[in-house]
Amino acid sequence: MQGKACTQFDCVQRAALKAGVGVIIMSRLIRDNRDYQVEFIAHAVEDGRVLAQATVECSICGQQELLDAIPAKLTELDAKLAQALAAQTWPPRLMVAGTPSHASLSLDGEDIGPGPISVEVEPGKHQLEIAAVGYATQLHRWAAVEGVEQQIEFSLTRQPANRGLKIAGWAAVALGGVGTTTGITLISLNGRDHAPTCATNLRDPSGDCPNVYATAAAGVITLGVGVAAIATGVGLLVHRHQGQRQTKPSSARVSVGVGAGGIQLRF
Repeated sequence: MQGKACTQFDCVQRAALKAGVGVIIMSRLIRDNRDYQVEFIAHAVEDGRVLAQATVECSICGQQELLDAIPAKLTELDAKLAQALAAQTWPPRLMVAGTPSHASLSLDGEDIGPGPISVEVEPGKHQLEIAAVGYATQLHRWAAVEGVEQQIEFSLTRQPANRGLKIAGWAAVALGGVGTTTGITLISLNGRDHAPTCATNLRDPSGDCPNVYATAAAGVITLGVGVAAIATGVGLLVHRHQGQRQTKPSSARVSVGVGAGGIQLRF
């Protein structure tokens, strides 16, 4: 069974898009007895815009005369088409692809979805951020130019799984150190005179100040919280240390001390 001829633009357009053709030239013949008119129209495949047009008109002529007039009009159409294409500007494009495929893409602070992706961009400077959980983030900066497609191929680097444990561990130790030092200070102040309110004329006959610090309870609580934070931080650091030495039994020992120089942590 013979298929129908593809004479409509939408039909020709589908075939041209598959073939990667950028311009389609359609023709139309109008005949009235011995009067002929032939139109040649060049369309942009992507959106169907008319780029150039040329018309052959032949009144009271034979077919050979019509055929002889066509080459000159096609030359005219070719010149018009070349001029139209030269004056046409194409927007810049961005093409992004890489691994991992689920990485999120952010163009100038706006999410444009996961790759691979191909999008139009405005001319000028741009910044692309590529991020994925468990991977180091990448930043790409470039200046988009009309008619140019910027291609970015990425391969994100995995971050060590225990990096977060190291950060959390040392943060807990630091906070615990502050809490422990504060708790010890509050305990040492307990029962001491409150100097600003202990002038000589305010003291009792035995010379004692009626206003003294009562910070023992607060000191004990603060010290307990600080020691607990240090213990948590040390636990995280030991876990990380063991994770780095999976091939050998871990013999890491940790000691915590409080001295004149502050918190001391030893492995």
